[in-house]
Amino acid sequence: MKKHLIAMAVTFALVLGTCVGAYAAANSSTISALLNPRLKVVYNGVEQQLTDAAGRPVYPISYNNTTYLPVRAISGLLDMPIEFDSASYAVLMGTVEKQPSSLVKQSNSGGTKYSSIIRDADELKIKTGDGLQTYSSGIYWDIWNGSGSISPERAIKFDVKGYSTLSFTAWADVDSEAVIYDQNGKIFSNFKIPANSTVTKTMDLDSSVTKIGFAANGPVGKSGSMKILDPTVK
Repeated sequence: MKKHLIAMAVTFALVLGTCVGAYAAANSSTISALLNPRLKVVYNGVEQQLTDAAGRPVYPISYNNTTYLPVRAISGLLDMPIEFDSASYAVLMGTVEKQPSSLVKQSNSGGTKYSSIIRDADELKIKTGDGLQTYSSGIYWDIWNGSGSISPERAIKFDVKGYSTLSFTAWADVDSEAVIYDQNGKIFSNFKIPANSTVTKTMDLDSSVTKIGFAANGPVGKSGSMKILDPTVK
């Protein structure tokens, strides 16, 4: 997601096709301009019929020897995302690279009987061969029935829409197979965790994946637990 963000101050509410309310009324000026349906817009040699979000025709505006094109229609023509940010009063064109964020801070489906966000700081201290490691956040999974403990509906589903990379460290107190589910309960990724060891992963998130949840199986008939530590999306 390394496209750029273009922020443009809104001059014409009509150009964006968005009502900007009281702010526009208090901070805009009335002008006389020419709505110019005769002016053709040709893209890659093909004449375009510009429309708004509802499919209605929209036309260029001529003012002071400058032509203003309807930005929403042009962004659609160029396959460029666009939105209006009321807080900054700006037209946002393209996408912005999101900064890294802790996964546990993303909106989610909430804890279950088998899975929860770790709140106890002591539960984030993990003994490894390199000594005691302390993490800042984590997700707990209860391996309650060995190889029969895994199922997507028992996992917390975290929203990851708009992010392209997932990083985390996994730990389990029994030999385990960890699974990452997507929003449809399909397996997005799986990997092994040796007992009382950590496994660090960084993986790309497919653009079709909007939610993920973690689960794990263990040895037959044996209970245990898995922790996903410092999970981060960016």
